[in-house]
Amino acid sequence: MRIFVISITIVLSLWMQPLPVRAEQVPVYAGSTLVNSSKIDFSSPAFAAAWVNALARYTGKTEAQLRHIPGLVPADLAKAIERYYFEAVPPEFWPGTEPVYWLHVFANKRRLRQLTRDANLPIWPAERETTIVWLLDETGGMPQLAANSRDTAAAYWLQKRAEQAGLPLRWANNAATMPESVSLDALRRLSSSVVDYAHDAFGFKPVLLLSLSPLAVSAHTALGKKAVGSTSDENLQRSAARPLQWRMAFAMPDETLTRYHGTAATPDIAARQVIAKLRQWQSARERLYPEERKSHEISLQINGLREYSEVDSTLKALSRLSVVEDYLIERFRPGQIQLKLHLGVTTEAFLRYLQQAGRFRIIQREPLVLEKL
Repeated sequence: MRIFVISITIVLSLWMQPLPVRAEQVPVYAGSTLVNSSKIDFSSPAFAAAWVNALARYTGKTEAQLRHIPGLVPADLAKAIERYYFEAVPPEFWPGTEPVYWLHVFANKRRLRQLTRDANLPIWPAERETTIVWLLDETGGMPQLAANSRDTAAAYWLQKRAEQAGLPLRWANNAATMPESVSLDALRRLSSSVVDYAHDAFGFKPVLLLSLSPLAVSAHTALGKKAVGSTSDENLQRSAARPLQWRMAFAMPDETLTRYHGTAATPDIAARQVIAKLRQWQSARERLYPEERKSHEISLQINGLREYSEVDSTLKALSRLSVVEDYLIERFRPGQIQLKLHLGVTTEAFLRYLQQAGRFRIIQREPLVLEKL
């Protein structure tokens, strides 16, 4: 059987910094889950859970949705996972008395791509917009504006659950230099003025405002044990040390501010509830549909590379794009390089993805010319 490859020449004018610019790369071929021992092997169901988490990061589907699809967890899981390691959860951030660990796994890229392609699943490209976060934590009595993930238990779990979901976060913090519009009271009220300031200070990015406070005793009683034991992760949390209520406001670019609230037995459970909403919104905007998946090759010509450093940085940037599975340098001469790209998506999806990421503007389609933004 003869295979014909249709090549499309793309001319890129890269006069500024090479891609990627606005997005942050997340490890989509990695997964994680909580375990109560660092001495487990592949017979433990925890490895399958971590594998499913990697599938969720790669596709944008939830783990609950993926568990119902047959064949996604290979029988030879030990071969599909290339390496793994354990990370201890800081005891000050865990309500239980026994040590708990993160199990991190790294999947074989080709195996994971093939399984998801066979199951007709979408792709959530690894280049994802960073969410600017303000977290006001009042569960300890005094209001505390988290500056990083080690400031409070709530900050730790928000960061870790975001990483598990494949969502890059950036802590706004810097309480000493905050303008009046970003006062603690404004954060407590989830004021839209904070979002306006964030867009001016950090660029037009997703913004999350999160406020946590202690839960009244009567509400805690009503919370009961259901919240603690509702998922396998939560079964590890034997006690709800400081039940809390959370309020969040979230704004995607070009969209109005959306507010939600809820209750949780622990900061970890609150973080999962919040991150689930962020993940749903962001993956819907960024993922590529199953019909846009196509393994094929295109020819790529890049012009305007005046120095070797520009060539090197551009090639590195291209190799990091998750929709690019491989590339081959076919020709190089001063100011120009010709490549063959092996894509995992259609050419139109590739171009739309670049446009959505804010990297290029299409100047001409035949022949195709893109301008770097």
